[in-house]
Amino acid sequence: MFPDSKFIFFDESGHMDFSMKSSRFAVVVALYIPQAADSLMQDYWKLRHELYITPPSGGKQQDRYTNYRFHAANDPQIVRDAVFSLLENHLVSLKVHAVVLEKRDVFPELQSVEWSFEKLYHFAFRSICSYSDWLVDVQGVNLIIDDNGTTRLRQATIGGIRRAEKICGRITRSTIHHVSSTGHPFLQLADYFGWAMFRKYESEDERSYEIIKEAVENEWVLFKK
Repeated sequence: MFPDSKFIFFDESGHMDFSMKSSRFAVVVALYIPQAADSLMQDYWKLRHELYITPPSGGKQQDRYTNYRFHAANDPQIVRDAVFSLLENHLVSLKVHAVVLEKRDVFPELQSVEWSFEKLYHFAFRSICSYSDWLVDVQGVNLIIDDNGTTRLRQATIGGIRRAEKICGRITRSTIHHVSSTGHPFLQLADYFGWAMFRKYESEDERSYEIIKEAVENEWVLFKK
């Protein structure tokens, strides 16, 4: 880990496979959170603590969203609203890069989960390199990625990022950490940004996107002119 480096949190939304029952879109988001994020961390834990005291439904529901993690696709709406309110209060310091893939645009011979991970993480990192102004005088970056659980997909993710590094040439040193989203609160917040972006495209539902769009620095839809 590098001193004075940046921290970027990555997560994907939607299904990355190409089966008939899969989602139409897949999304990867990269969330930049400045190191001086004490108030955001405090508000995160304050909300978690409040949900322990006053859970919306109690019982197993309480265990699911307070003892484990925030996860936008599974959280009750009242919890989801609270997390988006938290994000809205901190948007001025957050930066999001999103890469969106409409999977039907991919040639059949390329369609694989590994291809999706490699391409989406590749372009997410390229987006950061190309469209960010907060990388000036950066000594290095620490990339915290929600762990997908398999070696081959981790390797595809790393390969996409490393290939992007060579192309952009702007960042010379980076470390990649695959971590369970239960292990870092900011991965859970990246999940919420990804869910909002996914809903915008998959369901044409922009309600959550409207809340967080101020933080979106770049929104890259692959293969679209």
